[in-house]
Amino acid sequence: MFTTTDLGERRLDRRAFILRALGLLALAAGGAPRALAEGLRRLAGDSRSAAPSNFRRVYMDERLRDRFFLFLQNVYRILPEDRFHQLIIDLCLEHETDQEIYEALLRGLPAITPLLSELTYALPALKSQREEMGRQTAEFLGSGTVLKGYLEIGSTGRYVGALRRRLKLQGPVYVINDMTPSYSISDMFDRAAMSKIGRFIPMDNYDPFDDGRIPERSLDLVTDFIGLHHCPSDRLEGFVRSIRSVLRPGGRFLLRDHDVDSSDQEALVALAHDVFNAGLSLPWKTNQEQVRLFRSVKDWTQYLEAFGFRRSPRVLEQRNDPTRNLLLEFVRT
Repeated sequence: MFTTTDLGERRLDRRAFILRALGLLALAAGGAPRALAEGLRRLAGDSRSAAPSNFRRVYMDERLRDRFFLFLQNVYRILPEDRFHQLIIDLCLEHETDQEIYEALLRGLPAITPLLSELTYALPALKSQREEMGRQTAEFLGSGTVLKGYLEIGSTGRYVGALRRRLKLQGPVYVINDMTPSYSISDMFDRAAMSKIGRFIPMDNYDPFDDGRIPERSLDLVTDFIGLHHCPSDRLEGFVRSIRSVLRPGGRFLLRDHDVDSSDQEALVALAHDVFNAGLSLPWKTNQEQVRLFRSVKDWTQYLEAFGFRRSPRVLEQRNDPTRNLLLEFVRT
């Protein structure tokens, strides 16, 4: 779901890394607490139009607002969800546009951030995310399956350890990411290893990589747990062709992306990205310029099958994730 491809050479600080690493992991569920009742009543009585604000579109619709609260509880889970929810409600009452709300959110987040939140919220969820993706991958492929050659897109090897505990990874490992691996504390936490993992290939705004850096038909598995929705439309074809090129016939491409099949779902997923970027302290301009080409699972299936993939019928999802970030399996024909 979330990436920093559009940030150029910007390096993330430790807190930003942890936020980025969390992805979408379901941890808990529940309804809006009583402390929010007054704010919800005020929001219900607000006669202003939701336009032109996506924040207000979601938060002025009771059904969408409740679904987004599930995202704060079960997916984002970096801050106390009731305080975060209340902050957004207050800002939707005070401001008109997304830019105004977003910039006020940047100013308001420090006041609701607990001391040592990285230790109490972020690191446990990072570990759980690795295990969840490892579990789902093994569910698709079968525990103990031998895989000769692996490419991980969108990290510096975050999931390799979890996969090795469940599958028999043999042969070369490659990682494609927008940030070069390092020996920083944040990078070592990210990959759960002191040493670098595999051979690094820079993403470079989704450049094709079937230029000999990875031999053709040499891999059994490619994973992309961050999704393809941040890839610019004019670069998507070349990137997808590269994935197919490096896979052996019968090799698997596991893609995790949002099933955005309605305007309401698009509003919800877009707001999740806004909140995530605010947590990274990204300025409004960067957030606004981020590529977000959301599609439905049906559309992703049609697109990838046109390039020589066949989708398996199963879909894996995490409980209580309203953004419907689904894991799909495509087989290279």
